Amino acid sequence: MNRMEQLFRRILEILQQHREHLYLRRMLSGLAMCVVFCTVYFLILPAITLDHNTALKLPGVSLKAGEEVLLECPLQVHEHTEDCYEVRPVFDQDGKDTGKTEKVLVCGQADYVIHTHDDSCYAISTGEDGKTEKVLVCTLEEHKEHKHTPDCYETKKVLTCGKEESVGHTHTDDCYQITTEIICGKEEHVHTTECYEEVRESKGRVLVCGHEEGEIISPAVTKTVTDEETGEVTEEVVEEEVVHHHTDACYEERETVSSKLVCGKEEHNHTEDCKKTTKTLTCKKKEQEPHTHTDKCFETKKVAVCGELELHTHTEKCYEKGPKGESPEEMGWIKYETDEDGNKTLVGNPAHLVCGETELKAHQHDVTCFVSAESVEEATAEAENADVDIEETEAPKTVYTTEEESDESSNGKMHKDANTQSFTANTDQVSVSVAAEAGTFPEGTTMSVQDVADEATIENITGAVDGIVSYVHAVDITFEDADGKEVTPDTAFTVGIAPIEEKDTVVDAVPVKVDGDGNAEVLNILAAKDTTVADAGFPEEAVLFETDSEKTYAIVGTVIEKNVLASDGRNYM
Repeated sequence: MNRMEQLFRRILEILQQHREHLYLRRMLSGLAMCVVFCTVYFLILPAITLDHNTALKLPGVSLKAGEEVLLECPLQVHEHTEDCYEVRPVFDQDGKDTGKTEKVLVCGQADYVIHTHDDSCYAISTGEDGKTEKVLVCTLEEHKEHKHTPDCYETKKVLTCGKEESVGHTHTDDCYQITTEIICGKEEHVHTTECYEEVRESKGRVLVCGHEEGEIISPAVTKTVTDEETGEVTEEVVEEEVVHHHTDACYEERETVSSKLVCGKEEHNHTEDCKKTTKTLTCKKKEQEPHTHTDKCFETKKVAVCGELELHTHTEKCYEKGPKGESPEEMGWIKYETDEDGNKTLVGNPAHLVCGETELKAHQHDVTCFVSAESVEEATAEAENADVDIEETEAPKTVYTTEEESDESSNGKMHKDANTQSFTANTDQVSVSVAAEAGTFPEGTTMSVQDVADEATIENITGAVDGIVSYVHAVDITFEDADGKEVTPDTAFTVGIAPIEEKDTVVDAVPVKVDGDGNAEVLNILAAKDTTVADAGFPEEAVLFETDSEKTYAIVGTVIEKNVLASDGRNYM
């Protein structure tokens, strides 16, 4: 996006921010136009333009007769924040820890440039009396170039091992959470008496007397009798023979009793083959060997103590290589960004700088630092015309990102190494990166992201953020295992969301989380160096935060209101 488009976009944003109150639209639109007109007018009023002869001296400038240009230098000078410093121990000349600490600049960037004011830094101001004078309009501070001399150095012992003193840490069973998952698909069950019911069946009459039909129970009893007269011997029956004949009394009605399984379950005892055990690292500490600084950890070097910096531009050689000799670019520690003019700029992670130098550049204004005053007036006129039918305007999109939800989502496969797991996926609006410690997600997990355009959700997110909202980019982040089942990790992981389209430098961004009930909560921004996952390689422009729940997140751009006091005594926004 060129600077004229940025200017046009900014003017439209000012107008559109007032459109929310429809009943005051006409009055506020008129007020907005007054603000725009007055802002541009007062920028031009002191004739913050170069005179024709001075402008023609600039390399590459070609002007028509009477044409004027405005100083609109695109140079972004680095501003130090707390993230640019680390607190480190102070060692004495013998390399012993003094117990004191100091804040050390670790961002590798200077917060100024080498610059000397010349004719291009001044404009011709015409007073009411017709007199003209030179007015400084350049916002850069003057800094002369410095080159170190022997007097700038002192010999000191410098810590070079790159390690911190530590008692070390080795993961034990206490560092892991053991979870067991049943994978056989069967329910463990042992049959009990409750699993059966009694079943009775009739078997009819059953012979129970114990005798056979016609069985002789007792034989006949006889005795010998002799006739006294005749002397004849005969047998006389004393007791009759008893023979058994079945009667009703010999029978009983009988039934059989059996048990019937009625629980409907299969008897099954889980074995080790039925189980899957997972170990999840929960201690959030890195495994490292114990380390105590020795003489080998220090080198005696000449260190500049003059407090001045020399000109230096970081190159690929200023960054360390990977463990197997990979280049910094292959490791994701540096990248090259190309501007609209085709110029490449190296952007790197300062955590991997090894040159020991701070980047300091020189800048003198050239043709790229100026825009035509006429083009600014044209952009203002376009903005005025845009307000006539502001709701139908197609140039640039509304400040609230509520485009229709895309049917397409981007899937990110998991990348991993010994210590980390990471995912990257894009939507039309944002790039989403996720990094977690090894073991947080199961093998084969993929991540998908999709833009969220629900108006109620966007409204809740906007209401949770203080300040003037410039844009809202909301996404659903979903993790699925190899079987397509949704995965919810048990431990925290780091998320980085970066807008696809480059945003205005006057816009700051904050992360917001939306829970299942639609409630929005602003999260703390996490510095790259404070993430639990070392060297995750998040994009420099990404907004980082840590989370362990929910699936809907957003980054919200808020306008940073800045007033700049120019050398002519005026305040410019």
